[in-house]
Amino acid sequence: GKDADGNEVIGYNEGLALQNNGEVVEQDTGFEISGEGNIFVNDGNLNKSQKSLEGATIVNKGEITFTGDYGQSIGNNGVGYNYGVISNNGTVGQNIKSNGIGYNYGIIANGENNGQNIVVNGIAYNYGVIANESTSGQYVYSSGISYNYGIVANTKEVNIFCLEGGNAYNYGVVKNTTGAVFDGKVDNYGIVIYTTDSQSGSLGTGTNKGVVLDSTYALVSG
Repeated sequence: GKDADGNEVIGYNEGLALQNNGEVVEQDTGFEISGEGNIFVNDGNLNKSQKSLEGATIVNKGEITFTGDYGQSIGNNGVGYNYGVISNNGTVGQNIKSNGIGYNYGIIANGENNGQNIVVNGIAYNYGVIANESTSGQYVYSSGISYNYGIVANTKEVNIFCLEGGNAYNYGVVKNTTGAVFDGKVDNYGIVIYTTDSQSGSLGTGTNKGVVLDSTYALVSG
């Protein structure tokens, strides 16, 4: 993946200066920073959404824990990094808007809907763990793109959901509990693990060149 300046990110914090730059404004629903080149870093515990507006960059190295929606909200042309924990008890852990980019190196464990939500022309990278308790681990809208190099283990419905016109790629591990593994065009080059004996979860309509294991880790295909 790449950081806000187009530099390759390899491992932890390669090529990104993690320091505040710009004014953070507290609103009723979150802490906001705006403006390209401005950076808002959370090292502690936020009790509201961390929001990027107008191309700004947000970084979470601590915890985002509250009852409400959008743990991180990455605005149009913004960039968001999570190295910590996002566990808001509401809709969407990391929301990536038009032309935004979201990176997860930590844990996303929000309570409702989608772990990473990628709208039109947004891009999401998961190198960490997505373990939200609802609809989809990664949800990709038309013209959005998602990449999983980590673990997606949400507990309901679909692990990775890709609407028509979007693109989704799994190079990591997807642990399926209920519902479909993939819905739509998700290209699988990684590992799928079923946790039930039925192994009935759909693998979607994408290319499957990965490995599929059953609940005992015995090979099903691949």
